Amino acid sequence: MEQRKGLVRWPQVRERTGLSRTTVWRRVNEGSFPAPVRISAQLVAWRAADLDAWEASLQPIGTAGSKVAA
Repeated sequence: MEQRKGLVRWPQVRERTGLSRTTVWRRVNEGSFPAPVRISAQLVAWRAADLDAWEASLQPIGTAGSKVAA
């Protein structure tokens, strides 16, 4: 099957994020992960730009709320 430009299918989402399918769908439902677009009745994909923006919004572990001692 031909991949549409700018759309990312599940195997690439898993590879990019390291998240399980269950975790991705839970986060989609919570609004903390980009929602996919429906391509056909049984096929969804994510916009690459949405995944890029989500990845850019992540904070490295240990930086949220950390203070530097003077």
